[in-house]
Amino acid sequence: MIQRLILALFLTVSVALPSFAQGPGASQESLARTLRDQGVAAARNGNWAEAQGLFQRSYDLDPRVLTLYNLAAAQTNTGSLVEADENFRRFLATAPAESLAQFRTEAQRLRAELAQRIPRLTLQIPNLHEGDTVQINGTDFAHGGLGVPVPVNPGAVNIVVSRAGAPVGNESMQVSESQIEVVTVDVPAYVAPEIDPAQVAANSQQSSGQNSAVVGEGPGEAEDESSNIGVIIGVVVGVIVIGAAIGVGVAVSSQEDPFVGDFNLDVM
Repeated sequence: MIQRLILALFLTVSVALPSFAQGPGASQESLARTLRDQGVAAARNGNWAEAQGLFQRSYDLDPRVLTLYNLAAAQTNTGSLVEADENFRRFLATAPAESLAQFRTEAQRLRAELAQRIPRLTLQIPNLHEGDTVQINGTDFAHGGLGVPVPVNPGAVNIVVSRAGAPVGNESMQVSESQIEVVTVDVPAYVAPEIDPAQVAANSQQSSGQNSAVVGEGPGEAEDESSNIGVIIGVVVGVIVIGAAIGVGVAVSSQEDPFVGDFNLDVM
C-alpha cells in the first residue's frame, strides 16, 4: 500500500519540482534534473536502492524540497527508516503549506507510520567510564543517550565500547521493525593505571635539573663574571695603591714644615 501511494506521488513529483533555495548554475541544475528523472524511473521499476542513490545525488546538487520528499520516500522502502523520518521532518519544516499541501499531508501520514515501524533500543553500560567511546554501527553515540530509547534501522546492529582505543565490550544483534528492547553491554570496571614511584622520582629529578638549568647560570657564565669582578677589583685596588704611592711621594718630596697641632677627629 505504501509503495503504491509513493509511486503515484512520484509520477506527480516528476512533472514539476519548484526550488525554494538559491539555485545552482544551469549545468548543475540540469544534471540534478537528469538524476532526479532517473530516480523516478528506478522507483517505477521498484529499484528503491538505486532510486535512493539517485535522489541523494540530485539533492546534493540542487536541494529542492520535493527531491527531499522523493529521497525520504525511497528510504522508507530500503530500510533506512531513521533517515526517512528525519528527511520527512525536514521536508515539513521547509515545504510551503499552500502549494504543497498534498505532499505535506502524505509526509505527515508516513511519519506516523514510521513512528510505529522504527525499532528502538535502550542502552545500558554499567561500568562505562567517562573516557570510553560508544559506537552503534560505526557511528559515535553520546553518553547522554544512555537509558533513553534510541531509534535504529532494522537489520544488523553492532554496539562497540572502546577504552583507550581498544574494544572492551561488544554486542551484536538482528533488530526487526517495531522492536523495543533494552540492551546491556558488559564492560570491565575502569582501573586507574598504577603509578611507579621510581619513575615519578626520576621525572621529578629531571624536571628539577631542567629548572635549575633554565633559572641558574652555567659554569662559563659564572667564570666570566668572576673574571670581570677580578678585573674591576684589580683596577680599583691598583688605583688606590697608585694613589697612595703618589701621596707618599708628595709628602716626602714636600719641603713645607709638617703640621703642628691637634687633629680634630670629630665627624661633623
